[in-house]
Amino acid sequence: KEVIKVSDEDGDVIWRYEFEDVTDLNEVLCIEDDAILVGGRTNIFGAGALDLFVARLDADGNFEWPAAYGTEDGEYCKSLIPTTDGGYCLVGGSRNEDNVAPYVVRIDADGELLWHHIYDFRGVFPEDVVETADGGFAVAGHSYSYRLFRIDYAGELLWDTDYGFNWERR
Repeated sequence: KEVIKVSDEDGDVIWRYEFEDVTDLNEVLCIEDDAILVGGRTNIFGAGALDLFVARLDADGNFEWPAAYGTEDGEYCKSLIPTTDGGYCLVGGSRNEDNVAPYVVRIDADGELLWHHIYDFRGVFPEDVVETADGGFAVAGHSYSYRLFRIDYAGELLWDTDYGFNWERR
């Protein structure tokens, strides 16, 4: 699993960084000062067999910090965004016994855990997250239908809606 930074002008490789302790890299985010945040999963360190992984590389491709969050189940990162307070919100899933539930993690600018929650919507695969005007988050996902749920700044569930899916309207 490798991150490669190329020039805008002609696509020449500026630097590359290989993550040896990572199972998957699913998300790459360019952040302030041309640094890069990557998200995925690892089985080398963390709480369980597979854990959500996030790391920061500086503008020159130097490794700054790694972090892994999770439970004894298997967690992964699907999407990550910067937040208005300078931290980050990561969304992914927590898998156990052939099922998945949304997993949301909030970290500060240095990768320190602020909170993390697994939401009891089994069978829902989270896809994306946006920060709301009040500092909370809206998370979108899917199963056999479309699901949207809203959480506050501390990760507490405010509401969730299953929008259904009409198989006849394909």
